Amino acid sequence: MNVGQPVETQSPTDVFSKVGNIPDEELQRAKIYALLARLMASPIDEA
Repeated sequence: MNVGQPVETQSPTDVFSKVGNIPDEELQRAKIYALLARLMASPIDEA
């Protein structure tokens, strides 16, 4: 592994292969947190 390599040059498949050992429930939780963060970042019209 090249330590000096920037993250941007890594292909998505490389990243997915690194996180391939994460359990499904952890992946689902990460997706939910990402969705929540996106909802928080966007302005909500319905009060």
